[in-house]
Amino acid sequence: METQIFSLKLGSRRVPIAGGGRTCAILGLLFIVLLGPFATRAPGQITADQVRRAIANGTAFLKGRQYADGSWGEWEGQRGGITALATLALIESGVPPADPVVQKSLTYLRSIPVDDRRTYSTALIVMALCRAQQEGDRPFIEEHVRWLESTQHQGGAGTGGWSYRDRNGSPDNSNSQFAILALHEAVQARIPVSNDVWERALAFWLGGQHQSGGWGYTPGDSPSGSMTCAGISSLVIIEENRERELPRSVDAIDCCSGSSANGALDRALRFWGERFSPRRNPTTPNDIGASYLFYYLYGVERAGRLSGQRFFGDHDWYREAGEQILALQRPITGGWTGTNGNLAESTPELSTSFALLFLSKGRWPVVAAKYRYDNDNRWDAHPQSLTFLVRNVEMSWKQSLTWQVVDSRNSTVNDLLQSPVLMISGRDSLNLSDAQKQALREYVQQGGFIFAWANNSPGCDATSFDRDFRALVEELFPDNPMQVLGPEHPIWSADKRILPDPRRPLFGVQACCRTSIVYCPADLACLWTWSQSTQRDRLPATVGEEVDGVTQLGINVLTYATGRLLREKLDRPQVASAPSEQSRFRLTIPKLSHDGGADEAAAAWNNLLREAAGWIDQPLASLDSVISADDPNLFQYPLVFMHGRRDFVFSADERESLARFLSDETLGFVFSDSICGSAEFTDAVKREFAALAPAGARWETLPASHPLLSASLRGFDLTNVELRRPDRGADGAMLVRSSKTVAVLDALVLGDRILVVHSPYDLSCSWENGSSVECVTYAPDDAFRIGINVLLYALQE
Repeated sequence: METQIFSLKLGSRRVPIAGGGRTCAILGLLFIVLLGPFATRAPGQITADQVRRAIANGTAFLKGRQYADGSWGEWEGQRGGITALATLALIESGVPPADPVVQKSLTYLRSIPVDDRRTYSTALIVMALCRAQQEGDRPFIEEHVRWLESTQHQGGAGTGGWSYRDRNGSPDNSNSQFAILALHEAVQARIPVSNDVWERALAFWLGGQHQSGGWGYTPGDSPSGSMTCAGISSLVIIEENRERELPRSVDAIDCCSGSSANGALDRALRFWGERFSPRRNPTTPNDIGASYLFYYLYGVERAGRLSGQRFFGDHDWYREAGEQILALQRPITGGWTGTNGNLAESTPELSTSFALLFLSKGRWPVVAAKYRYDNDNRWDAHPQSLTFLVRNVEMSWKQSLTWQVVDSRNSTVNDLLQSPVLMISGRDSLNLSDAQKQALREYVQQGGFIFAWANNSPGCDATSFDRDFRALVEELFPDNPMQVLGPEHPIWSADKRILPDPRRPLFGVQACCRTSIVYCPADLACLWTWSQSTQRDRLPATVGEEVDGVTQLGINVLTYATGRLLREKLDRPQVASAPSEQSRFRLTIPKLSHDGGADEAAAAWNNLLREAAGWIDQPLASLDSVISADDPNLFQYPLVFMHGRRDFVFSADERESLARFLSDETLGFVFSDSICGSAEFTDAVKREFAALAPAGARWETLPASHPLLSASLRGFDLTNVELRRPDRGADGAMLVRSSKTVAVLDALVLGDRILVVHSPYDLSCSWENGSSVECVTYAPDDAFRIGINVLLYALQE
């Protein structure tokens, strides 16, 4: 059958259309670009914007309900409880403590007489004042902390728990969890809490655990959702704060033993993985506790965040419960009110505060994830280590962060990419399946970062892990050897300037746009467990200094890996996938080969094409490999892409072929960028294309008024994008300085036609989901906008 050829003229561009051939995709694509509506994302999944709006409306509702005296009303017998809860919710939702509403509430809380103390209200007051961090409040907080210590039950079946008021009542798990939460916040504020309190509390929670793994309101009750969450959170907090035997030296630190609480926590998490529900508080039938939905969901948030669990069973708890909370928000008032006729949660100030605490704290960005690779705990020898490291990162970055566990045995690459850094550690053999290996390879190629170490310390031999991890890296990236990171590497100054320690050397693998894998053959996590403030203060001076050094090393690695730039928790990175072969309209845009690093950011171009395809609602694809400039198939494509980071030279045949591709007859178009802002590659692009272009072609920087930089082609306004440049602070630490600018795009122009568009600043590393303190690059969202605009312009020129 003969193929009919005709042409469609769009501006000055004639695009060949083959009826029934591959190039007919261009016609369908161009009609979509020019005439069709752009795609919208499918409903059914909450987004970060929806959560932000819900929080804004909820905080506005709470502010509007405050009484003239600074309170939000009172619950009988718990004076200050609702007010402290509302204050805490506002602060966690981003309302600054200096806000007049918060200041009025803090003044009110300080005025409550001592004889009105109850466990719930006192605990919440401590939590609110600790988070407010107001000068002069420390004595007031300390007084309340001493009261909570004194009212803990000591003796009898309830030893270690708290009741509603004092030691005369019967302890229960609800009062006890709030006391634990308050004491934990006090420790974070560097207010000491007696170790005896933590030891008694541990015995209380271990003794009250049901054989199934859950907890009820009291030890004799059947497990419920809210109380099981209370037990999980309490075990994590207690284990974090209770004292351990002091080592005489670093070598004397016990890095081989486990914790008595770990088994109980594992049982609880297994039990809860089978029972979790985002819509009700799982409990026994007809139990009144089933109606405490918002109280329960606030407990879910704590249990998930503190234990590092993104999933309970197969449930992504924040997304699923977040959908439920957003669905229950009152559209007119912006507040929440409990259901099922529950008296307490029918108070909107109470329900709204619990909802805000869930939404705000549960969305803290994830900075790292522990990589689980087996059924036992070989992958997690030091369960509290990442908690302490992340807390130190929070203090350095002045940002609330969280971490999580990712189970590699049933995780996709997209699941891994939810965390910018994967932490892999162990002592024994690292026996990964082919699927696990492939997922790790794609994770790194998509911009992920691996931070690994062997749990090698006195008494703990990690030779097997060291051997297997090195072999794994060699297998995954055979062309990128692992090399020692010398003192000149920016990782040693990413947060603060430190010197390499020969006892704990770092090895790195250069993959994609940066050093993407960092490995230490010595145990790091064991020392991180001693970096918690109260534990650190007890250490001998020499041991403490070593703990500080290893902790700073961890902070530096996370800072280098992320550049302090983290995606929001609800942002879902996606792996570029091949479009359906059945797609009728599919445009292929290949990458051009050269000797200057043509495929160093291997996933970048596919990631941009995926985003662009979603924007214009049409499939776009690249080839499985780069295409040579003198390939006869070059002329099948309306445009090609190239990137790199080193000098290169086209051969005579390649120059001749590209000259024909860019000629007025073919009307080809080239789009390129310099990986990591490489000036060497930019110079090569300008030299090579100037040499092969027709006479009269010239390089120029596009002015802000150019259509390519505007939204006129159904793209984006690129006159106010964010450019990030590496810099150093006064102390030598690496910094990233951001500024707003017009997107800088250089064009090779012939008359009124653009032949080549080149970005001298990096786009590819941002497209690859990677952040680096080494590159001059655009913010990821802006990098995608620039790429989409260039594609739209090239197809419509």
